[in-house]
Amino acid sequence: MGRVVRYIGVGGFLGAGKTTALARLAGYYTGKGLGVGIITNDQAKNLVDTENLQNEGNVVKEVAGGCFCCKFHDLIETIEGLRSTEAVDVILAEPVGSCTDVVATVIQPLIDAHSETIRVAPHSVLIDPVRLVNTLMVDRGGLSSNVAYIYQKQLEEADILVLNKTDTISQLDLVTLTGYLQKTFPGKKTAAVSGLTGAGFPEWLAMIESGDPVGGNITDVDYDVYANGEALLGWLNAVVGLSADNVFVADSLLIDMLSHLKTNLTAISRETAHVKLLLKTGFGNAVANLITNSHDPVVSKGVSMPVTSGVLVINARVEIDPILLKETLREALDSVSKQYGLTVRIFNLESFKPGRPQPTYRYAGPVGA
Repeated sequence: MGRVVRYIGVGGFLGAGKTTALARLAGYYTGKGLGVGIITNDQAKNLVDTENLQNEGNVVKEVAGGCFCCKFHDLIETIEGLRSTEAVDVILAEPVGSCTDVVATVIQPLIDAHSETIRVAPHSVLIDPVRLVNTLMVDRGGLSSNVAYIYQKQLEEADILVLNKTDTISQLDLVTLTGYLQKTFPGKKTAAVSGLTGAGFPEWLAMIESGDPVGGNITDVDYDVYANGEALLGWLNAVVGLSADNVFVADSLLIDMLSHLKTNLTAISRETAHVKLLLKTGFGNAVANLITNSHDPVVSKGVSMPVTSGVLVINARVEIDPILLKETLREALDSVSKQYGLTVRIFNLESFKPGRPQPTYRYAGPVGA
């Protein structure tokens, strides 16, 4: 049978801050002397998340080309590789941010067929405060109803609801939002954390390690609505080389590019789900995010030294036709290139919309129920 690994799934909608939270969780477990492997997941390769996590010294593997549910055998192969060759004790897994029905299609098959080697922890779903307010509490925040449907189902299936980014909201807002979650999703455990500062992580970790029943919240999912919601999202992954005759500040360049993109998307009434930029420089990686048109982009990881070149990794998820997304992003890249006097070389660019979810397995109820 060999080594038994702990599988900790951390889901959440696009822009919920899963990568920052995973990095902090990884630090907690490695601090206890445990081997940690992280599995990222996306519809395509060239992920900002993978680059960022690897740059912090983590063992990271990708499952690309579809969600964990549709690439379940790839997920198992990746877990087995980490378990046998990397000697990990804990696996942190981050499903695609537009994926739902994870409990029925991933958690239950793991419990049913792989319990001898994989011990599954409660399924956590991270929540961005702005997205929660815009999507459920006030209106849809520009997202179509079918996209909002995916968001709702993610919260319904969670074992643990984790309100993230508490460092960005007031104490009053914290009380209001956690109260809303507890009232709207009664019976679920609720944590409030900051992936950036680590606030609330001891309480969340206690819930993860509680030994409570796992994966009991299998929801009714209309796969036509789900598929339509994913199909409304244009996805773009790109790797771009940048160079200039004069030095520039990486953080400023990323913010300016996201600001140009936000302005262009707002002008054509297309809502951002998440755009993440990572600029690899000789002095480290700079990372910036845009999670909605209603808020300004932010730098989540900065580079203080001026640079003259770098490799830009772009992950954009926007409610837009993928061809129009490509054109709009190129316009933003052209604008910032002129502004900074950059020479641009595109190494790789993919723009597409996800296909219909076709899970390898789907359980109608919890194993043994």
